Amino acid sequence: MGGAAAIKPLTVPDIPMDGTPRLAFGAFELDRSRRLLTCHGQAVPMSYRCLDALIVLVEAGGAVVDRNELTRRLWPDTFVDDSSLPQLISRLRKALAEFDDA
Repeated sequence: MGGAAAIKPLTVPDIPMDGTPRLAFGAFELDRSRRLLTCHGQAVPMSYRCLDALIVLVEAGGAVVDRNELTRRLWPDTFVDDSSLPQLISRLRKALAEFDDA
């Protein structure tokens, strides 16, 4: 069950905004209001769900975000199997590594 219509990515109003729509970490800049990640000025392509995960993690400011909270934020009201989150984090790491090495 849980087709594409049941999955809703985080939207900008769901993301707590502290007045700073842009966040920098390493060579990356995340513009939350435009939902755009850049590295050295070049756009980093990634899925909505990967970007949602990145926003949640970056906004945590280095604090641990536990698996349950991350799953709840990324897949609200949707059942996901145990492999969904590790697969998503793997894709996110790969996307970041490809651009950070460039």
